[in-house]
Amino acid sequence: MLFIDKYSVNTDEDVKFNHGAYKLVKLLSRNESIPHMIVLGDQGIGKKSLINYYIKEKYKLNKIKTNLKNIAIKCSNKEINFNFMYSNYHYLIEPSKYGVYDKQIIQFLLNDILKYKPINKTNYHLIVVNNADRLTIEAQQSLRRTLEKFIHNCRFIFLVNSNNSMIDPIRSRCLLIKLNHPTVRESCDILEGIAKNEGIPCTRESIMRLIDCNQNLKEAINRMQLLSTLKIDLTDAKAVQEYLYLNDNCFIVVRLLLENAHRDINISDLIREIRQLVQDMLTECIDPILIIKRIFYFVMEHLNNLNQEQMLCHVIRLTNRSINGIKCCNKPIYYIEGFCLQIYELFDNSLTTDNKKESDCQVPKPVA
Repeated sequence: MLFIDKYSVNTDEDVKFNHGAYKLVKLLSRNESIPHMIVLGDQGIGKKSLINYYIKEKYKLNKIKTNLKNIAIKCSNKEINFNFMYSNYHYLIEPSKYGVYDKQIIQFLLNDILKYKPINKTNYHLIVVNNADRLTIEAQQSLRRTLEKFIHNCRFIFLVNSNNSMIDPIRSRCLLIKLNHPTVRESCDILEGIAKNEGIPCTRESIMRLIDCNQNLKEAINRMQLLSTLKIDLTDAKAVQEYLYLNDNCFIVVRLLLENAHRDINISDLIREIRQLVQDMLTECIDPILIIKRIFYFVMEHLNNLNQEQMLCHVIRLTNRSINGIKCCNKPIYYIEGFCLQIYELFDNSLTTDNKKESDCQVPKPVA
């Protein structure tokens, strides 16, 4: 069993951070009717755990049994296989994965769901929309009318990473619940508790290596389970960091860009290597925006050591442009490749400039 499922929030005692949000959700569970909600927080912070906690409190459950369903939807002479999770108490959908077809998917699904009365104790269906901030503007505008029209038998909970991407009419109709990152100390305490229960020897320094730059607790827990399964010594902080870096495709991509900068190489070979690494990550269903952010983190780590402030501004601008492009397209690999090549060009130009400055600063030898 995965640690992330084994140590999920089931009772009030399991709540280690964001106590205010869980108290608010518990109060809402005692009311018959609830408003539409927006749950705001970064990846791995516990948005789905909060919703599961609400459902368990609402219906006095110990466990939620979910099922996967696949339906075929015809969109503009194209058939799309739409997958979503459901239980007797809620639906979990993510239409944004299907790009410009998200509006048609939402409309088809709502028409299908609202034909029937809810089988639970309430008078409304609960629909959870994951990554709602990535929906197209057209899909969000269609939802604006839906929020008012079907308020008597339908409630929406939008899980978002950024509230700025949601249109104002939706934000004004929903209750906002914001989740904050746990502090480093809270994350360390949670990981130490899991290690103690599982009998995994570890040190505080090793646990700090497991916590990434974004303090993604979910990823840190998965890393701990992976390393313990592979029999890697968690008391050796250096070995932990070395394994995580050498097996991180984003780190390998940045290392390739740095090693090949200012070298006379065939650029197509470099693109082919980067494409293979990126394709492996996308095949494992890793979020393309997360890939961009990880590459950005390793690039920033390198530039901070060099005190290259001007390049930092360029990298931030390129990262922002690539993330915005990914949100509006169906081919994220092109944007990731383009981002990597632009970073490579920055490194190459900076090294060329530095070498030129060094040659200009050399003192000429006196002529005999």
